Amino acid sequence: MLKKGRHLANILILFYILTLFSGLLVIILQAKQLYLGFYCLALCVYVFFLFFLLRHEKNRSFWAPPWKWYQGLPESIPHLKCEVFQGEKKEILKVCRLDAEGSFLFNNLHTSLIQLDVRRLVELVFRFKDKKVRCRGIVKKVLHSDLGVGIQFCNISPDTQKELGDFVELLKGEGYVS
Repeated sequence: MLKKGRHLANILILFYILTLFSGLLVIILQAKQLYLGFYCLALCVYVFFLFFLLRHEKNRSFWAPPWKWYQGLPESIPHLKCEVFQGEKKEILKVCRLDAEGSFLFNNLHTSLIQLDVRRLVELVFRFKDKKVRCRGIVKKVLHSDLGVGIQFCNISPDTQKELGDFVELLKGEGYVS
């Protein structure tokens, strides 16, 4: 139901943009200032292109959890835990978002056992009920006070990628991941 609503909203936005561009083209031709019109049109296309790219990037799982202003911490996926290994140290974190590209993990405690740095490679083990997936990732973002960390998966073999995809599909089947 929500996907149909998003699809309709995207169609309406596209229709609005096409109407805006056609109106702009009419104004350009009426004013007989062709170069200024083309500059304005190119600028509009550039801004739309940047907006489109940024919108796609902000929806990635490893950038930020879907927080609301009234929440102290994001909502975790029930029964899903992630063990993060950095050298000999290990920490069990809750998972807020997970997809084939990455994950966003957080800690309820105000102190973190592992100090994770951006661009550091870590080992991850995701556990959901009786299923387990092991992979590697690079830390992309660390939230204030080390309460949350965004990790992008990397150096994944095709077999591990298949296991991870099946794991995400299992979570989708349970209704936890969209």
